[in-house]
Amino acid sequence: MNDSTGVPPLPPAAWYASPRNPGRLEYWDGTRWTGRLSPDTPALVPPVMTLGTWTKVGLILSGLVLPAFLISSGIPGFFAAAGSIAFFTAAFVLVTGKRSWAMIPSRKLGVLVLVGAVVALGIGGSLAPKRVEPSALQFTSGSEEQSPSPTATRAPVVKTEDVVVTESVPFEATTVEDPDLAAGTTQVTTAGQAGTRTITYRVTTTDGRETKRTVVSDVISVPPVSQVTSNGTYVEPPPAAPVPFADAGSGCDGNYSGACVPIASDVDCAGGSGNGPAYVSGPVYIVGTDIYELDRDGDGIACDT
Repeated sequence: MNDSTGVPPLPPAAWYASPRNPGRLEYWDGTRWTGRLSPDTPALVPPVMTLGTWTKVGLILSGLVLPAFLISSGIPGFFAAAGSIAFFTAAFVLVTGKRSWAMIPSRKLGVLVLVGAVVALGIGGSLAPKRVEPSALQFTSGSEEQSPSPTATRAPVVKTEDVVVTESVPFEATTVEDPDLAAGTTQVTTAGQAGTRTITYRVTTTDGRETKRTVVSDVISVPPVSQVTSNGTYVEPPPAAPVPFADAGSGCDGNYSGACVPIASDVDCAGGSGNGPAYVSGPVYIVGTDIYELDRDGDGIACDT
C-alpha cells in the first residue's frame, strides 16, 4: 500500500535475500542494508559494486560511445554501435541470468532486446555506403579508341611510341637480247638482289592494348637490284660457195666447183673404185647437176673422203 505521497513504503526490518551476496541472508533495518549476514550462513564475502553502479557505468559508456559513432560514421555507424551494445547486453543477460544490472527484468524481455539489436545491425549495414568497383573498359565496335564505362574510377593508361619495321623488297627480272650469244642459249648477266624497306609506325596503346597505328615514314633503305638474263640471237652464216668453174673453155664442168671436174665421158673420184676414164680429187661442191654421180651421200659435197 502506498502512503499519501504515492511512494510505496519500505519493507519492515527483517532478514532478506542479500542483493550483494547471492544465496545469503542479510539484515534490512527498515531503511538500508546493514551488511550483517544471518548466523547460519557463511561469512560475508568481500563487498562488490552495487547493481546501480553497473547500470550507471553502462549508461555513461553508452552515452559516450553512441554520439561518437554518430559524429564519425553518421546514422549507419550509430545504428551499428547501438545494435552491438544491445546485442551483447541481451546475450549476457540470457546466458548468465543477471538481469537487474542491465535494467532487463526478465529473459523474455532479453530475447526482445536481442531481436531489436539484430534489426539495428541490419539497418546500419543497409545504410552503409557501398564500395563501387571499377568496371571493365567498354569498347565501341569498329572504333580504334577505348571508352571507359560511366562507373569506372580509374583513368585508362594511354601510351604512344614509334615502332620501326623492316620489310624485304623483291627484285624484278628482265630479259634482253644478246647478239653475241648463240641463238637458243640464255645467260644471267646480272644477279638479282632483294632490297630493304624501312617503315616507322606511331603506335598508340590503351591499358596495354593497341588501339591506333599510323605510318610516320616509309622509305627504301636498300634498293633492290634487278636480275638481267641475256637471250642469245647470234646465228652463224652458211659458208660461202666456191667460185664455180663454169666455162667450158677452161676444161672444167660448170656443175661443180672447188676443184676442176674435167669434161669427159665419165669422171670418178681419185682413189675410189671408179674406172674413169677421168678422175678428180675433192672436195668437189655440187653447184648444178651431179651428172657424174660423184656425190654418193647427197650432202652436196663429193670426193670428200
